[in-house]
Amino acid sequence: MSRKPREIVSDFSGGPVIPVQPAEPKDAKFRRLGNRRLKAALKSIRALERLSNRYSYTYTPEQAATIIKSLSLAVETVVAAFNGQPEAADVPLL
Repeated sequence: MSRKPREIVSDFSGGPVIPVQPAEPKDAKFRRLGNRRLKAALKSIRALERLSNRYSYTYTPEQAATIIKSLSLAVETVVAAFNGQPEAADVPLL
């Protein structure tokens, strides 16, 4: 990742000169944050998937259904947000 040049801004009060990062374009910020957050979300989903290993864990069908329902509701909320719809209900936890 390359560093962006900094602007030098003075507060005109005789105080120190403060370096300021130029504003990042909104589309670049979206791509940067979107990639980072999507990668983290997929990593968390894979960690949840590993909980399905019956050799290592014991769980009830109700607990599994709660995880599946929570994930489904969370995905529906994201889809609705990107389609400009109001926020969905809270996602249930175990």
